Amino acid sequence: MPKTNIDIVNSSNYISTDFNLATQFLKMGITLENMEFFAVLKIAEEFNIPAGGVFCVTNYTNASAHDDFLKNHDKAKELLDEHVKRRIKELTNK
Repeated sequence: MPKTNIDIVNSSNYISTDFNLATQFLKMGITLENMEFFAVLKIAEEFNIPAGGVFCVTNYTNASAHDDFLKNHDKAKELLDEHVKRRIKELTNK
């Protein structure tokens, strides 16, 4: 099984575009940003459901973050789909 990386995720209701802010995040060990993940975790917490995340990085935190996200989104979905299918097979031995 491949090595699993565990990162701290900034999960807020906005996407950062400020490179200086991203630099400060990195100094604090925050290496990823995802707007939707916070909501998923809050619902899991509310219902006492264990939860974690798998992320595909689509862009850096900078002025072109949104454009880069749009450009790379389809590839990220494809990679995530392949990963999930592979993990299901591994976990169910099928």
